Amino acid sequence: MAVEDEYIKLTKELLNRIAKTVLYIQTGDCVSAVTVPWFKQISQIASDTILLLEKNSFYNACLIAASMMESILQLTFLDTDMSEKSKTYGAFGLIEDLERIKAHPEEYEETQKALEMIDYKRFLKKNPADQDSLNRNNYINHWYNFYGIKGFPDMAKRIRQPYIDHIYKSYTFLCGFKHFQPYHIVRLYDIHEKKLFENPGQKWIAAEITLYSLIEAVIIINKYQENKIDILDISQKATTLMLNNP
Repeated sequence: MAVEDEYIKLTKELLNRIAKTVLYIQTGDCVSAVTVPWFKQISQIASDTILLLEKNSFYNACLIAASMMESILQLTFLDTDMSEKSKTYGAFGLIEDLERIKAHPEEYEETQKALEMIDYKRFLKKNPADQDSLNRNNYINHWYNFYGIKGFPDMAKRIRQPYIDHIYKSYTFLCGFKHFQPYHIVRLYDIHEKKLFENPGQKWIAAEITLYSLIEAVIIINKYQENKIDILDISQKATTLMLNNP
């Protein structure tokens, strides 16, 4: 069996185990409020990626695998201090909603109270444009900027986790699919067959990213849920694949 097919097989087995596991969000618990929907979304992305790979739609599989990579990077960074960082992450959702609120004056008073409750000043840029707390431009761009993280490369360096280190090697390459970079696009079309050409190498990289990202997501969710997803045998096989295919 080709390595990429082994990745797909293990991913499908893990998705089956996930589907049989009930996860709970506890009232007033920021950790479960963040981790459960995040984990559910990562699982859905993994499932959709496998569907694309089985349809031989390798380019699109790589495209969403890039988003999965960004998702698991952030989740793993949250997990370095989930109790504290999940609160920051949740609070920043209000900052991200300010653009919408600007068009709804009837929400200003309630929003201002909510901003005070989350201590909005901690999210302000060093030199805000004005004193308007409802002006989104006055705030940092992303929730992780609060921790001094400039972007995903910086985040990966901070994490220093084996799976993350391994799959992050492919991140720049994967971003090319999202941004339609010429290296990827000009090689897409088979001028003789007059159709799009699906590169088997793309199947390998998308399948690898999907499996390792899903494993990391399961390891994290298992820390915060009573119902555990059995991962040991799959992670051992994945680690063997990783060592044999550096």
